[in-house]
Amino acid sequence: MKEIDKPALREEIENFRAIFREVIITNCFEAIDPKEKLSRTVAHQMAEYKKHLNSFPEEILELIFEMLITHRMVKKNGLLQTKYRDLFDRQCASNPKNIPLFALRTQPPRFVFCEIDKKHGEDFFQAFDFLTQEKYLLYSPSITGYLDKGSVLFLFLAMFAPDCAFSFNLVLPFNGGIQPFDLIYFAKLFDSDVVTMDDACRQMERNPLPFLLLAKMGNAPHIVTKKGLRRITYCLSTIQRHSLDPDSLNDTFFVKKSGSLYQLRPKRWHRAPHFCEAYYDAKKSCLTIAAATRVGYAKLVKEFRLPAQWEDPQYEATPPMRLVAEDITGKEPFCLKEMTRRFEKEQKPDPVKDETMRKINDFLHNIMDDINARRPIDIEREAQKAGIEPETAWDVYNAVMESLHGKKKSGNQTT
Repeated sequence: MKEIDKPALREEIENFRAIFREVIITNCFEAIDPKEKLSRTVAHQMAEYKKHLNSFPEEILELIFEMLITHRMVKKNGLLQTKYRDLFDRQCASNPKNIPLFALRTQPPRFVFCEIDKKHGEDFFQAFDFLTQEKYLLYSPSITGYLDKGSVLFLFLAMFAPDCAFSFNLVLPFNGGIQPFDLIYFAKLFDSDVVTMDDACRQMERNPLPFLLLAKMGNAPHIVTKKGLRRITYCLSTIQRHSLDPDSLNDTFFVKKSGSLYQLRPKRWHRAPHFCEAYYDAKKSCLTIAAATRVGYAKLVKEFRLPAQWEDPQYEATPPMRLVAEDITGKEPFCLKEMTRRFEKEQKPDPVKDETMRKINDFLHNIMDDINARRPIDIEREAQKAGIEPETAWDVYNAVMESLHGKKKSGNQTT
C-alpha cells in the first residue's frame, strides 16, 4: 500500500462526511420523505423488532434509524440512483464543494462485515471485508476504540470516498463468538436459496435491520473443544437417499428403529465434542446428518459415502448464532427433538442423584465464571474437574446458554 498522507486524508474524509450529511441526509431527505414516507416506513420496521431493539441504548436506536433511512436513499439501486436521480444530480452540481459526492454513483455505500488486517497509524486500517472478499483502506475512530477492548469483527454501513472507505455513523463490534460464515446461515433463514457469502450480502442489502440485531450477541466468546483445538460449529444437512440400508451399518453405528425412522449414531463419534448423529426416514427416503464440529460432519459424510456436494453442510452455525438467530427469526433448523424423542426411554430413579447434582452444580459454578469473564470455555476440562461425563457437561452447558440468552433480553447477560 502506498504511503498515506494521513492528515490530508483525514481532512478529506471529514469534509466528505460533512458534505454528505448536508446534501444527502438533510436536503435530499427533506425532499424525498414527504413523498416516500421513509421515516414512517423505517419506524414501522423497527417497531416490528421492538422486543429485540429494547436492549439497545436510545442513542444507538437513533443512529440505527438514521442509518436505515440513509441506506434506502444511497444504496445500489436506491432512491437516489433511480427515482430521484435528477434530484441527486442537481444537489451535487449546485455547489463545487459537492462534486465529490458523485463518487456515490460509481461506488454506493453498502454494509460490510470486516476484520482488521493491519493498522496504518491512528484510526487508519487495512480491512478485509468477508462479504465481498475485498481489502481496502479504512478510516474509523470507532474501530480504534473497539480493538482496544478485544473486538475482532465489525459490522457497519461503509461510505467510499475517492481514496478511502470510512464508517458512516455506527460500528457494531463482535468478539469472535459469531463468525463470518454465520451470516450465510442467518440469511438462509430469510431466503432458503442463500448458499454463498454473495447471497448473504444481497440479503443484507435488501433487509439490513435483522443483521444489525445480531449485535445483541456481539460480546459472545468463541466456544472451543478440548484444549481449544476445535471450534464448536453445528452442521446439518438433509439429503434424499434412496439406496440406504440402515440395518447393514451395525458395525460402525449404533442403530435404533422406531417405525420407519432409524436413529444412527457412529460409535465413538456420537460423544463430545462431535455429537454426530443421523436419522433416516425409510418411508420418505430422507437422511438427516448433524454434528457439533466440522470434523464430525466430515466423518458422517464419509461414513454414508455422500457425494462431494455434501462436503459443505446446508446449515452451519456457531452456538451464539443459533441462539440469537432463533430469537430473532423464530426458526431453528437444527432442532431434531421430534425425531430424538421417539428414541428416549423413561429414566428410573437414580440412587446417587444428590451426588450427581452436587457435581453438576460445581460444573455450573466454574463455567459461569468463564462466561461472565468472556473467556473461551474448555467444556471437557471443566467436566473432568467436576467429575461428570463430558456428554452430561455439554447438555448442561447448552441449557445454561439458553437460560443466559433469555436473561440477555432484559440486559443482564451476554454469552
